[in-house]
Amino acid sequence: MKLFAFIPEFISQDYDGMMIKGLIITFIWLLVAIMIALDFYSGIGKAKQANEMRSSEGFRRTTKKIKEYYMVMICALIFDCFVSIITYYLPFPLPYIPIMTLGIGFWHCFVEFKSIQEKADDKYRRKMNDGLTDLIQIVNTVKSSNPELMDTLLENLKSKNNTEKNG
Repeated sequence: MKLFAFIPEFISQDYDGMMIKGLIITFIWLLVAIMIALDFYSGIGKAKQANEMRSSEGFRRTTKKIKEYYMVMICALIFDCFVSIITYYLPFPLPYIPIMTLGIGFWHCFVEFKSIQEKADDKYRRKMNDGLTDLIQIVNTVKSSNPELMDTLLENLKSKNNTEKNG
């Protein structure tokens, strides 16, 4: 029963250490939640600035982000718990802090900070570039499948431009 012998000793002898680790983990989880909330608030402001309609799509992305972030945070917590158990059995003491939780939590906070710092104009410009790329792909597809149609469209555009210039 050596495997479960660590439980009473861990709780009775290292209660303060458990409390500190729990507080660190709680602080990191709350910090990530605050950064997500700030990014959400910032996104609403950017949408207002760009005169975009606020829709449920942005809200869904935020809930998806929360789910993804905290699934990774749970995995980091499990990893930190395993490290805590392993360090108990080592013949030499290792200082233990929840390194994975700290690393993952600070990474999520950094990503959210960069998202908050991003200007609404940059997002709009990126959307425009994506739209132009899609348009180019459509034109290339139509041109390769039906070149006569493209020639007709180009002639119509040229005649329309000439009419507008002359009229």
